Amino acid sequence: MTSADLSTLGITDTDSDDTETFSAAAALTVTAGEEASFDVNGTTVTLSNDTAEDVAYSAADLVDAVNAALIDDGNYDVTASLDEDTGELTFTSRATGSKASVTVDNLTGSLDGSTDFALSDLGLTTGTATGTSTAADTTGAKVVVGSDASDTITLTIKSLTSSDLGIADLDVSTQAGAEEALALLDSAIDTVSNARAEMGATMSRFEFRSAQIDTSIENLEAAESAIADVDIASEQAKLSAASVKVQAAVAAASQANEMPENLLSLLR
Repeated sequence: MTSADLSTLGITDTDSDDTETFSAAAALTVTAGEEASFDVNGTTVTLSNDTAEDVAYSAADLVDAVNAALIDDGNYDVTASLDEDTGELTFTSRATGSKASVTVDNLTGSLDGSTDFALSDLGLTTGTATGTSTAADTTGAKVVVGSDASDTITLTIKSLTSSDLGIADLDVSTQAGAEEALALLDSAIDTVSNARAEMGATMSRFEFRSAQIDTSIENLEAAESAIADVDIASEQAKLSAASVKVQAAVAAASQANEMPENLLSLLR
């Protein structure tokens, strides 16, 4: 969402007895025979004057022109309005969080025939504004999926109620309302599909890490078995072989001890 201070568009704040209203002076003037245009999220808004006299567009006229162009183009992702509390011309995106974006660009033509049409003519200082992450995008359950406490996957499930999808108050009693409803339903379907894709990607990450953990467990169990378990048959064979060697060594030592006595008996 981006906005322009109405004071730059010739709007002055006037207070009545009970309410606060805004009187709209001339926001910008299109010289006779001139035409200027700009895009709002890809929808072209044209300010033209095919008369012999200058035509003044108030801030309210700009809002009407923008919204009419958006409706004609079937673009219901963004709307223009006047904020009576802050005195700002406001573009509002139906998207939320970091996916919310409003872009005003492709300015062409001239208001006076000599100076190129610019953002400053609309009271804007920047042509693109994006939202920030919402709570649903930055919070959730952190699940540890490794041996380190910081090795986590954040599990978040976005709210997909009819209100959050912007389809709670659809009105199909008129053609314009039905056309808007169709566009909003298409947008809601895209939002739900994207949410399902994000959940699917998260599930794939969990399944991948689960497979890794299973492999780690199997390797650890194999290492533990190699250290703790004993092959009885192999160890018995080694014991038997060692016993035979000991007996052979004892017999050899016994014979070696008898040799001096045998030699002495020969000398007698």
